[in-house]
Amino acid sequence: MGRAGKKAGIAPFLTLLLVLSVCLNAILLLTEQEHSQWADSPVGTYSTVDASSPAAADGLYLALDRDGIYCLYRQGERLAEGCYEEAGQRDCYVLHPADMDSADTQLIWTGEAVYWLGLESIELFYKFSDTPTYINIS
Repeated sequence: MGRAGKKAGIAPFLTLLLVLSVCLNAILLLTEQEHSQWADSPVGTYSTVDASSPAAADGLYLALDRDGIYCLYRQGERLAEGCYEEAGQRDCYVLHPADMDSADTQLIWTGEAVYWLGLESIELFYKFSDTPTYINIS
């Protein structure tokens, strides 16, 4: 087999490698875009106490999911739940409780923490999980 035959055999192989490389780069780009979409949102679980400490059972927890649903709870007890949405300002959210008798509250997201601006107090929650987590809640 001459040089021309070897070159002809390599061309389909290089074409296949090029196509695979383009496909892999497209997949990586789409994955990165999806990840960055949620990296700029408050999705996750936050707590007023260190979740690994003995005081964890007494702390408040706030779970925020990607569908705009939130749940405020203590281990074993749901305190409030409903939906949340951006309030028109960067990193500010309005929480609409599912209980129609309850008033809306606000949330300010700082990246690794959130401030819950309740009707009677302000609570500081620190992020401990990027995934909404429900501890001892059914």
